[in-house]
Amino acid sequence: MELNEIYSQLCCYDKRNPDYLQDDDFDWVPRDNCFCDNCFYGRDKLALYIIKIKKDMTKGMVSQTVESLEYDFVLIKGLKETRDEMKNAIKEVLEVVDGYGVPNVEWIKNRLTEGLKHES
Repeated sequence: MELNEIYSQLCCYDKRNPDYLQDDDFDWVPRDNCFCDNCFYGRDKLALYIIKIKKDMTKGMVSQTVESLEYDFVLIKGLKETRDEMKNAIKEVLEVVDGYGVPNVEWIKNRLTEGLKHES
């Protein structure tokens, strides 16, 4: 993505935006209670974040960017693991009850028996 494309996603009152709206009657401050489409839909924040990453990378701060991305990766991986644990927990609950919400006595009995075998 070209830098100009990223700038076009900034607040329309940000002078870096190629579609900058200049209002001679009022001195707008970018992002200050602004409801332009880019601010309202969050494109401005994302564009600012991308610009910051690009600047960090060009300033030789690649290692910090990589560390940040690694942290994000670990966070996402943890969320996936949590999601998988929740899926398994839901499956176990569904095994305990039948389609009508009645406990499956045979399943409970087998689980208790397995648990007792592991303890001895």
